Amino acid sequence: MTPHGILIPIELRLIFNVDGLPLSKSGFNEFWLILVGVQGNEDVFAAGIYQGRGKPADANIYLKFFLADILRLRTSGILFGG
Repeated sequence: MTPHGILIPIELRLIFNVDGLPLSKSGFNEFWLILVGVQGNEDVFAAGIYQGRGKPADANIYLKFFLADILRLRTSGILFGG
């Protein structure tokens, strides 16, 4: 339990989503976001953002560093509060 009385679970289940949105109606530039949510919580946060003309050309390259981070977290875990 945190000093603020919030219970931190031993296991977090994460939900990932990738979605794109145009920066303007008349332009070609877009943002492509990697969105993450924690199962059982309604909050979502951006874990990565790509900006370019259209969607990323190769999704594997776009997600490569994000996947490496997730695998490292899965192996090492997260130290919270010290």
